[in-house]
Amino acid sequence: MWKREIAVALMLVALTSCERHGGKPATEPFAGTTASVDKPRQGPVPGPELVAVRAERHPGFVRAVFQFDRGPLPGYHAGYLPRGAQECSSGRPASTSGQAWLELRMSPARSHGEHGRSPSFPTDLRPGLGPLLELRQTCDFEGVVSWVLGLGQRLPYRMRELTRPARLVIDVASR
Repeated sequence: MWKREIAVALMLVALTSCERHGGKPATEPFAGTTASVDKPRQGPVPGPELVAVRAERHPGFVRAVFQFDRGPLPGYHAGYLPRGAQECSSGRPASTSGQAWLELRMSPARSHGEHGRSPSFPTDLRPGLGPLLELRQTCDFEGVVSWVLGLGQRLPYRMRELTRPARLVIDVASR
């Protein structure tokens, strides 16, 4: 009997929350930054291999996920670029969609497999998820892997580190 009472109470809480927020489920305010975020780590080069990249929509933000074959995770630097992205090996401009470019540089890491094998995932994604227009790899050289998120505008973001499997995550507010 008490299970039904708990279920009814939870439904009332959910309905009340939706009513207070114009019929939409309540979401927590997005806590992020537009400043650079650094988390250096030392380790043997080439470091863990990047094996998958994907983008997802969540209430209030979009997420880019960078999954590795093993831990520990590489160190990273995330930050907005003052102008468009560049390819690391040539220094040439990397045509990336958007009006703001958020770069994630990971080291030590690699996205190519043994013996220089190309990544088994796309290195240029155009998910079209709210502010996230494009995800593009701009570097995989000497233990450094860089990706640029092409955004419609400069928005707050936050970094997350997840395990099992090893992942670096960037959440970008979607105002």
